[in-house]
Amino acid sequence: MPHTLYAASYSPWSEKARWALDHAGVAFAEVAYTPLLSEASFRFKRGSLTGAVSIPTLLGADGPISDSLRIAQWADGQGDGSLFPEAQLEEIEEWNYRCEAALAAGRILATRRVAGSEPARREALPAPLQRALYPFFAPMADLGIAFLTRKYGFGEASSETAEQAIRKTLEAGRLVIRDGGGHPVGDRFTFADIALASSLHFVSPHSSLKMGAATRACFTQPALAHEFADLLAWRDACYAAHRQRAR
Repeated sequence: MPHTLYAASYSPWSEKARWALDHAGVAFAEVAYTPLLSEASFRFKRGSLTGAVSIPTLLGADGPISDSLRIAQWADGQGDGSLFPEAQLEEIEEWNYRCEAALAAGRILATRRVAGSEPARREALPAPLQRALYPFFAPMADLGIAFLTRKYGFGEASSETAEQAIRKTLEAGRLVIRDGGGHPVGDRFTFADIALASSLHFVSPHSSLKMGAATRACFTQPALAHEFADLLAWRDACYAAHRQRAR
């Protein structure tokens, strides 16, 4: 049975799953997910008409697998097992947990900026709806923002607190990269590298990731990008060395 990844092109969680699948050599087709618009068809394909669902989700012979970490662990089992060496599994999962905290904080900042940008809200819709039909579907973009705000409780955290949470993870990442020989865990590329590289998504998205210019601007935090330019350079080198399939 072929594998299908339900994902969002702009999502760092989706990119973590893609990267692990590509690294393991797992062939898959990708279906673009748009909040609200894709919900019904996604639930039908997944076989979950009620309850919480999330992307990325991988559908295949082993059933639905959700969460980028679980998808990566499954993919690694189909490949050479290099992303999750058993001796370092706990450290890798701890780094992923740290980086998830930074991504959650970054999503707060990015979503608030998208909410205030009409061009970015337009880009959040599927391409055919961004042009002539946009006046009719513009409320859908606003509903998508409201949906995400309610789902993740964005109204409960200040932007200053979110920025500090990102900085805390990146400062730890900078230190361990500097003192650990270029990798967060061990002396070679693991899923911890993917997690740390992806944690910079809401600081400055990697150039290979597909998103509109307005969305990219909303996802970029210029002050943090300047402060952590060295870590962004490490991220870009990581992509160049280990990201086999350009997106």
